Amino acid sequence: MTLTRKRLRELLDYEAEQDLFIGRVTTNRGVRVGSVAGLCSNGYRAIVIDGKRHSAKALAVFWKTKEWAALDYGHGETHSRYQF
Repeated sequence: MTLTRKRLRELLDYEAEQDLFIGRVTTNRGVRVGSVAGLCSNGYRAIVIDGKRHSAKALAVFWKTKEWAALDYGHGETHSRYQF
């Protein structure tokens, strides 16, 4: 199942100034109401939603533009959807 903006906004709030997602609900994947969602690895934040891992950067683009975009991570790696 593809993540929808409605589902994303049900679970998380986006703090654009800090570029962070904050939990709106407590989930069984460790996200708690009011806490920063996701884990950092190699300088990139990943957030698990409905059992799928998503790049926080891709989620932010989706949140702002309503579209999944190809993302260039600056080291020759591009993710053309939202999952990595």
